[in-house]
Amino acid sequence: MINVGVQQQKYKHMKLNILKLLSMAALVCGCSYDFPEADPSTLPTAGEADFAKYISIGNSLTAGYMDGAFYTRGQSNSFPSILAKQFALVGGGEFNQPDVNSETGCYDITGGCSKGRLYFAYDSDGDATIVNKTGDGGASLAAYSGSKTALNNFGVPGLTIQAALAPQTGDNTSQFFNPYYARFASNPGTSTPIGDASAALANGGTFFSFWLGNNDAILYAINGGDPAKATLTSVVNFQAAFNAGLTTVLDANATAKGIVGNIPDVTSIAYFHTVGWNVVEFEAGDPVAEGTIQLLNSNFAGFNNALDAIVAYLGHNAADAARRKVSYSTGANPILIADESLTDLSAEFDMLKDAGAITAQQRAALTPYVQARPATDDDLITLSASTVIGTGVGGSPTIIYGVSYPLPDMYVLVPTEIEEIKERVDTFNDIIEAGVAAHSDRLALIDAYSIFTDLKTNGASINGIGLNASLQPPYAFFSADGIHPNGRGAAYMANKMITIINTKFNARVPLTNPNDYPGNDLPATN
Repeated sequence: MINVGVQQQKYKHMKLNILKLLSMAALVCGCSYDFPEADPSTLPTAGEADFAKYISIGNSLTAGYMDGAFYTRGQSNSFPSILAKQFALVGGGEFNQPDVNSETGCYDITGGCSKGRLYFAYDSDGDATIVNKTGDGGASLAAYSGSKTALNNFGVPGLTIQAALAPQTGDNTSQFFNPYYARFASNPGTSTPIGDASAALANGGTFFSFWLGNNDAILYAINGGDPAKATLTSVVNFQAAFNAGLTTVLDANATAKGIVGNIPDVTSIAYFHTVGWNVVEFEAGDPVAEGTIQLLNSNFAGFNNALDAIVAYLGHNAADAARRKVSYSTGANPILIADESLTDLSAEFDMLKDAGAITAQQRAALTPYVQARPATDDDLITLSASTVIGTGVGGSPTIIYGVSYPLPDMYVLVPTEIEEIKERVDTFNDIIEAGVAAHSDRLALIDAYSIFTDLKTNGASINGIGLNASLQPPYAFFSADGIHPNGRGAAYMANKMITIINTKFNARVPLTNPNDYPGNDLPATN
């Protein structure tokens, strides 16, 4: 057997001997150990920039709007807030935001804020779906109680380039009123978002981010290109407002430098790539499904025959008629959509009625389909359409949106609308890039268009963990609304900005770790 006590005593004695030897060596040689100095070329530095007082100007992306609402977690994980934390490592100062003090935010402003932010939950069938938290009753719209003169973040959800310069944005009697700006406006009804941000820059500001223009295209896009819901800003108005806004900011402090973001391809966001064009599905072997198919095809036989008739007797284009025909089968089927780019067939259907080919009742039944067709993979279906497809028109159990009745225009972007939006965004970006180039000594361009497009095409890996342009947790860049980045996405954008800042201004602002920021919550029991 081993004598434990003896072994321990020997071990203790050995340690004492080692310590004595070390002490003796130090006495004999009188030497010291010099730790290697850090390479100055690798230390964090602001370079040619100064981040002592950082001011951010923008819309919902700048404010930290996420999950369809403006709430505390989203705001605290805004990209400007993340940038400010990294700037603090190279001399950056305090960064104040107009705190909303709301855990759920307001999803339905016109509905009294009874609904809050979106999140993923399991429905009664065990499927993950997107639902609302209970709203904050308007708490996130309450007037900001802190010091307005100490603010750094002037991001306003819903802000267009023209509204950023309009006093009416803070006027609650105006149609252009924005409650998110009014809550912290320096003088509601008189001041402007850009004016307030410029005043902050003039009061010791040293660096800024300017990212406006997204809403001048995306509001039109997310409403399906429906001009009754939102319009594309004209090129003339955009150019005038952008140049005026950027000039105002630059003139506020002649030494301040900054970054300016352009507009992403708004049709590349998850809002348009979550609901497929062919989600009307009937299961093979299901008697109910097969009976529904038979009923639908019987009902659409009259429509298809009318299309054949206008080709045969009225000379209508055969290819156009063919793309409008409706037929269902088991498996995935295209959504029936309204397409306002199609020729309106009202006059031709009237001719069939007048010629006695169809009855007045049959003609009336054709009215909803005069500009309807099955969707194709060239169409983009909005995320909001997921709450409409498969529901009854006016509560009807048989007249179903997207199946027996066309899905309205506001839920679909058809190819002509997609092209219109892309061309407008390209023109807007040319204006933005020209503005940055004209002040290249002070400004760097953040090419958000390329960043978003590359993420959609290739995805990304952050320290071995994936990131993609979807809204499905856990690897999503977009929050649950499919439009705004989540916290992890905002940190990813912040890193892209820091990389450009470092290159432009010879700085070494450390990157952050996006994996330290929250993505979309995994589905919970609803």
